[in-house]
Amino acid sequence: MKIKLDCYDLKILINGLNSMRGQYSQKANDYLCDLILRLIDIYDNTKPKRKAKIIFDSNELHVIRIVLIDWRNQFISTGHLWHINRHISSQ
Repeated sequence: MKIKLDCYDLKILINGLNSMRGQYSQKANDYLCDLILRLIDIYDNTKPKRKAKIIFDSNELHVIRIVLIDWRNQFISTGHLWHINRHISSQ
């Protein structure tokens, strides 16, 4: 699947994946590290104010989905999303 991400979104994806590195088995962490390094290389070669066209295979998309959901759940369980939920409910 081909996805276009700007530098900001790409940086958030890298940070989210990197923050969860070490939470999984050694094989999964190695796969995750390889994916992160590939994304960093793409980020370094992306021109400012441009979107990078990134081709992900189905395994990479599956790993990204699982890791980002775990990352979100970690934020929710620690209460970091409390101020966002409060702002949304007050509208």
